[in-house]
Amino acid sequence: MPPADSAEVARIEGAGGPGDGASAVRAPARAAPAGQGRLSAGSRRSELVEPRRDSSQARPADLILASASPRRRELLAQAGYRFQVVPSEVEEPTGRGSSARQTAVERARAKARAVAAKYPGHVVLAADTLVLLKGHILGKPADAADARHILQRLRGTRHTVVSGVAVRYGEVERTGAEETVVVMRRVADEAIDAYVATGGPMGKAGAYAVQEQGDRFIERMEGSYTNVVGLPMELVGRMLAAVGVTPTRVPARFARTRRAPRRARIRRGDRSG
Repeated sequence: MPPADSAEVARIEGAGGPGDGASAVRAPARAAPAGQGRLSAGSRRSELVEPRRDSSQARPADLILASASPRRRELLAQAGYRFQVVPSEVEEPTGRGSSARQTAVERARAKARAVAAKYPGHVVLAADTLVLLKGHILGKPADAADARHILQRLRGTRHTVVSGVAVRYGEVERTGAEETVVVMRRVADEAIDAYVATGGPMGKAGAYAVQEQGDRFIERMEGSYTNVVGLPMELVGRMLAAVGVTPTRVPARFARTRRAPRRARIRRGDRSG
């Protein structure tokens, strides 16, 4: 992937959807670049633009998501946010000797600072999500065998999904963290093997995605559902509001507690980046 300062950037103009609402960004309309049409509401296509770097022209409503995660992008778009995507290329801190909460926050802060340095005058939002099991941080699986091993460790357990969030605007920086307790069913090896064969666990912390087939493994959740997806929208909304980013429309409310759906919804995405 090219460095952020030369990467194409996706502008998402708030494709709303029921059940995934959150605070949104109010941004004045601006002309689209020549040869590119403005997206209509509900469109899933992205207009590719390069964010402006002139801080004298930038507005607080110019929000940047410093993440390559399709699910984080989708959550913001469904909530009505208008934003640009600039994945952070910074090397994530290892977090050795720190708690999972501190590690997630430090990683999110590093991502936000790296992108904010390149695009002054913009509000930069970054996040990092980890899975914590009995004091051990579980990352993304290295391969199919590792994914199988992680899921076997998680089945029948009560573990915690921890997300760190950072918002950077000029010299103003805010950080926060959200934790959700997830209780996983005692899943048979055959079900784990079938899920691993789909490739679904790859690229996800904890080797599962609740918005995909992985939700069949979940017995219940205690806390924010969107946190388990990868971006705690309740926390994000409060943090963005604190730096002047306000909704453009009344969003749907996210449930604080959600039980696993009866049927799995297969949707591609991850909790990475």
